[in-house]
Amino acid sequence: MTARNKRIPKPTKRRGPGRPRKADPANQVVPVKLSKELIAEIDAWRAVAGVKFRSAAIRRLIEEALQRRKR
Repeated sequence: MTARNKRIPKPTKRRGPGRPRKADPANQVVPVKLSKELIAEIDAWRAVAGVKFRSAAIRRLIEEALQRRKR
């Protein structure tokens, strides 16, 4: 007679429900509320500067402002 109820191994390394892992300190997301007028200005600058994404444009503007401040 053959065994009908064979044990099927389950995956051992499963993450349960809970908070997601913390982001890398170099790549943290910082949500910011901006007015429609400011977003329009950022989008206009983005088009002139040749930046593809709004988030990249905001990052670049902040980096440039900080570089000017250091001088």
